[in-house]
Amino acid sequence: AARGSRAQDMRGELPSLYRGRYFHADQETFRRCVAEREGMFQYAVRGGGGGNYYGTYQFSSAFQNGVPYMMAKESRRTKDGLVRAALALRSKPINQWSRYWQDRAWFTVMNFNGKWTGMHHWAGGRWYCGRNGRG
Repeated sequence: AARGSRAQDMRGELPSLYRGRYFHADQETFRRCVAEREGMFQYAVRGGGGGNYYGTYQFSSAFQNGVPYMMAKESRRTKDGLVRAALALRSKPINQWSRYWQDRAWFTVMNFNGKWTGMHHWAGGRWYCGRNGRG
């Protein structure tokens, strides 16, 4: 999925291509709501306060260094062959990461320390979308 043609599609609503350790199908509606609210499914978008938020989930630049390590840790455990690809993301702004990697980053941040533990990063999404989807 990380290398497929759909992963390079940077516009529009699609189911997440990521299905790894941190994926939870029951979070997919909430993920889509956050993606629509934050970046309107425009994965290449840069916005927010002074253009300091990146991608359809509007990650701050602080995530650019940390999340690739989190994803590489998962890749080492699952032996999916994506450790180097995950670590290479550190040199790219998140809005230049493919759809696959942005979706994977969202699920990783959302669930890295347990299911829903990263929800505070999208506090506005929680209010707007509710925990299970659209308002």
